[in-house]
Amino acid sequence: MRRGAVALLLVAAMAGCESARPVEAPLWHAPAVSPSAASSPAADAPPVKATGAPSGLLTTSAGTDPQGTTTRLTVQDIRTGRPTFAATMPGWPLRTRLARQSFSPDWSMVVWDDACEVRLAKRAGDGNYRQAATWRPPGWNSRGDGPLCYSAPRFSRGRVWLVVRPSSGGEVGKIVSFDPAARGSKPREEHAEALTLDDKGRSATSMDIAIGGRKGSTGTLVASKQALVSAEVRLTTDTDATTIFYVCRERLDDRTLLCLAQGPGQMFGAVALLTANRAARTVTLRQGVPKVEGGIRDAFLAPDHKRVALQTNDGWYLADLSSGRQPQRVFPQLATEGAEVQFWA
Repeated sequence: MRRGAVALLLVAAMAGCESARPVEAPLWHAPAVSPSAASSPAADAPPVKATGAPSGLLTTSAGTDPQGTTTRLTVQDIRTGRPTFAATMPGWPLRTRLARQSFSPDWSMVVWDDACEVRLAKRAGDGNYRQAATWRPPGWNSRGDGPLCYSAPRFSRGRVWLVVRPSSGGEVGKIVSFDPAARGSKPREEHAEALTLDDKGRSATSMDIAIGGRKGSTGTLVASKQALVSAEVRLTTDTDATTIFYVCRERLDDRTLLCLAQGPGQMFGAVALLTANRAARTVTLRQGVPKVEGGIRDAFLAPDHKRVALQTNDGWYLADLSSGRQPQRVFPQLATEGAEVQFWA
């Protein structure tokens, strides 16, 4: 599983907070690449250190500089796998989990959590990120549940939103936000009825669900009254007690989630689409992508929610989710093979 189930709540808590207006005109363009280079990415091709928001698959790996251990950020072109953008940020890569909303809309800032603190770095003149602010929780809470912990920071509405709760875990907590331009500012409590929000910042709850037409199959759905956020489903086959798991992390629209099968069992293919009837507490699944060679190891949804990049043992493929056509192989491997893919920027 690319993201552990334990992290589902925290990821879902902030997955929908971003509502900042998208950039209408692109701030950054990848250099043109000849078709002959598409099938053989060059690992030594110098990536571009540029301003603005890049486009492609963001990977993280370990790096070092005179300031200490850093995380190397590389964006690979979605058609060729070649590096087109590179930067470093402070911190340990194995502790750093990034999402689209970890970056400000123009990529001038990035936020992440580390040991219950939230850190912010800004892009410097050399294109790399330098730490600019740290927000630490204010000790113990009034309930005496234990030391407080900040987690799951995301940019939203020009501020940094995050979850604050006792470090011992549990549901007790709240959502607060900081002004990234005011380093000494106090947190502002955001009025949310739950720690989980949909993409418009509306409170979402977790509910047990049944799978339409599958007796004995169950799951958990996180949704607000208006939109889905995430889901995990467990399917039992008709012939035996074998259980097939799907984890749904990315949202195509208010009614549809993109799901990835965990393990070899694929009742609805390796990539499935889930729709829900919240009133009846039931969901249905259907195959989202035709079968490809090598088996699908991971899937990354495009920012436009219309395509998905598929990582297989045979290479990388692109699939159009609306056409149903066979996915097309675009390159054999990333030029930074071994780095961890975080998301499709």
